[in-house]
Amino acid sequence: MAIVASSSSPAVVVADGSCDHDYSSSATLSTFDESEDASSARQHLDGLSNEFASIVGLCHPLLDLVATIDDFETMAESAAATDDVSSSTSLLARTSTPMTTNAACPCPCPLGVAAESFSVVSYDHPILDLVATVDDANGFGLKVNTQRLTDGSDEDKKLFARMLGDGELTVHRIAGGQAMNSLRGVKWWFDRHETDPEYNDVSFANTSVRIVGSVGDDEYGNVLREACAEAGLETDFEVFPGGRTGKCCALLKDKKRTMITDLGVAPDFRAGPDRGIPTDCRILEYVPYFHQLLWSRSRKHVAVRYIPNHPQIKSGYTKLFAGLSAAWACKNDDFTYMAKHACDVVFGNEVEFTAFAEHLGIAGISKMSPREIAEAVSAFMKPGAWAIMTQGPDPVICCSNLTDTCDAFAHTVRDLDPLAISDDIGAGDGFVGGFIAAIYARLLARDLTPRSVPSPVESSLSSLSDDDSSEVLPDDGSRSNAWHSITRQMIMDGVEEGIYCARQVMKHTGCQYF
Repeated sequence: MAIVASSSSPAVVVADGSCDHDYSSSATLSTFDESEDASSARQHLDGLSNEFASIVGLCHPLLDLVATIDDFETMAESAAATDDVSSSTSLLARTSTPMTTNAACPCPCPLGVAAESFSVVSYDHPILDLVATVDDANGFGLKVNTQRLTDGSDEDKKLFARMLGDGELTVHRIAGGQAMNSLRGVKWWFDRHETDPEYNDVSFANTSVRIVGSVGDDEYGNVLREACAEAGLETDFEVFPGGRTGKCCALLKDKKRTMITDLGVAPDFRAGPDRGIPTDCRILEYVPYFHQLLWSRSRKHVAVRYIPNHPQIKSGYTKLFAGLSAAWACKNDDFTYMAKHACDVVFGNEVEFTAFAEHLGIAGISKMSPREIAEAVSAFMKPGAWAIMTQGPDPVICCSNLTDTCDAFAHTVRDLDPLAISDDIGAGDGFVGGFIAAIYARLLARDLTPRSVPSPVESSLSSLSDDDSSEVLPDDGSRSNAWHSITRQMIMDGVEEGIYCARQVMKHTGCQYF
């Protein structure tokens, strides 16, 4: 991490990084010179493909852009068409937002002083879930136990209007979508652990839990805002005049769910200068399918490079979590790059991890146990990152590549009385919510705010316990300014609280917390 200053402007962060590819990279968050540093990186990025829709899962921090995304796309496509590396570098220069810092603190916070408030943020498709228990889904013109996107027919429109109407059905109006389901779990957990002695009496009163995305200027958008407010979520919605707010109709019968979804303008979100990574953000949820729908190929070239080199990500101040989310979705080179160089935690079930391992080219998968697959994926990730594999009622497998062999363990999932289960909608999202909340609480309890930045060795030795070998970070230079890693004990706490939240969700209808 280097600091650059001039007599006419404040100091700005220059984030330098390297990876295992045959190139080095440099990204400056102020004005760029048209240097040679990005040339080989550009060549690599031009080789990235996106045959599949990207990932369905956790957060997308977007770009701290000054230009509009339409201008950005035009410039990026022009650079890609001419294969002009210097143009690509200059493009980043024209669209980057300066961040102030000082030599004692590589994180963009106010002069190394502990911030008074923090945030957990997610960029996702905001979806209004309309959930009802019915006697017969066939009576609504839907095939029972199926899921599909709306075809825009009059029948579908009438169904959504019927679900939003009053009196005929008891409909739960829920802030939905994968990330919002998780964020509601985060807020629910915070409310129940305020000044908990187990977490050093930390208060979550100044922690904002925020969703960013796009909605239409319709009745559904207003209802969604009300649902978010009721759940304690802050919203940063871009409103599309005349657009449709995303919504999902879920009909439940005998623990079977029949769903129809209208994404509306949710995939049309556009990055702006006020929607980069917030300086108070400690945990960022990365939503891979949101990433795929938002960015064209030329846009993603810069996004994929930008996020791992953002100073908040590189320093470890902001933790980046992501989910594999679907077997088809994780077979994507852009997410592969992000998982290798930026993600602190990757979630998924055994099917998703197997698909991701196949995409990575790991040999002998058919003969490997779930634990061996999780270990192989964690070895691919950056030092200190964790792979978390859920297996339904079977133990949760947790793996990290901090040690020479791989730090791996399994966490037992306690049985839940089948009679206590209402439905399993959003149980996985609930697990992620509880996990994130517990990790965040541990980070605050250990006071990781940048009052001072110890060396990696000092950070490790200061809190290393006999049974916590995962604390030690390798000194490979790429994370030389890192704060404490996410430790084994934190992961154990996260899994326990994740299971707790998932169980709460399964006791209620339609991914709700009470």
